[in-house]
Parts: sequence; C-alpha cells; structure tokens
Amino acid sequence: MTQKERLDYLVGIFKDESPEYKRVRVPEDTDGKQRLLRSLMNVRMPKPASAAVLAVQTVTEWLG
Repeated sequence: MTQKERLDYLVGIFKDESPEYKRVRVPEDTDGKQRLLRSLMNVRMPKPASAAVLAVQTVTEWLG
C-alpha cells in the first residue's frame, strides 16, 4: 500500500465513523487530505481504533 493509498484509506475510515462528516468533500491534493485527516482525528470521540486502522497509522507514522 502506497503512502497515498494509506492516506485515502484513513480519511475514508474516519469520515465514515461519524455521520456528520460522511458528506465532507475530500480534497484532491495531499496537503488538503492530510489536513482533513488531522481534523477528523482531532474531533473524533475517544474510543478504541480498529486493528487495521492502527496498523496503517503506525506504518504511515514510521514512514514519515
């Protein structure tokens, strides 16, 4: 999975977790997607993340 695919996957997962954000438009550019992901993670209510999300997030952080 490429960095872009990981970013798209995480944005999709975090958008789908919350009904009020499902209809948010995903930017085309990488910087916009990264800002959206950061925002979605910041407004997410505390709860355990799935093992798949944790694995993808860990690989993404490791790759920088």
